[in-house]
Amino acid sequence: MKKLLAIASTLVLAMGCMLGLAACGGGSDAGEGVSNCQFELLEDGSGYALTGFTLTKTWGKAPEEITLPSSYKGLPVKALGNGERALDGASQFYEVKKINIPASVTFVRGYALGHGGNKEHAHPNFVFESPSTVRADLRSICNRITDEYVKLPGVTVVYDEDAATVPSTAYALSLCVDCPNLKTLDLSDCKFEETEVPLNDVLDELTIYRDCPKFKQLVLPGGYEYKDIYSLAPAFLVKGTVEDTSWSWDYSFYTLDSGRVPPSLYWYSETQPTGGVDDEHLGDGYWHYVDGIPQLW
Repeated sequence: MKKLLAIASTLVLAMGCMLGLAACGGGSDAGEGVSNCQFELLEDGSGYALTGFTLTKTWGKAPEEITLPSSYKGLPVKALGNGERALDGASQFYEVKKINIPASVTFVRGYALGHGGNKEHAHPNFVFESPSTVRADLRSICNRITDEYVKLPGVTVVYDEDAATVPSTAYALSLCVDCPNLKTLDLSDCKFEETEVPLNDVLDELTIYRDCPKFKQLVLPGGYEYKDIYSLAPAFLVKGTVEDTSWSWDYSFYTLDSGRVPPSLYWYSETQPTGGVDDEHLGDGYWHYVDGIPQLW
């Protein structure tokens, strides 16, 4: 009997330890599926940045879904990352299917959501509780992924030159390294801080023709003045119309066999158009979503 009680006590203690590691701290705002969280106090003292974490595994298996903490020591977790590298623990992203980011987070620093390891993985589903209030530097978010189609969350894309402020949008999406299967990158839910968007500066050429040999389409939100477009994609799909989106035509796409050639441009239409684009200089046709995937009409 004493032996059974000893075994039971050991199991209870072990379970208690496991539960203690199930979140970063105590309370409902401490996150789920993560432990050993690392925090950095923001310069203005108004909150913390989450800079690292460890997945809480059960019998060696990672959870399919995690939720990042929303507060620490009574202050909100306002930012992710330290602006210099991926979150400590980001190399574990390939083990997780869904990552919930609380509404307290309003800023994602450079490389924070980037994959920090060398293992190819499926792109996790980053779900922001309040994406309209988030300004994010999404550099390296698509590194080493195996997906054919990736849609990025609907945040305002910015460039993190400084941990506290975001003065420009240059190279905000320097990403897509080692993506052998990627065909379509969808930014249609994203927003930009300025109406005029110098695409090549924002996207840093994506290293598409070198690291993503199957890449075919870049989907962009409508309502902006796009310019400086070159070396980015064979085809641009704009979720907008000729009337609400301005397009600079001084661009070309670099291919290893053909040099620089003009890419194609397509406009969004939920219903199949009866004809083509009125002016060939304004585009090559139309596109829509089929089961959540962009398709040309």
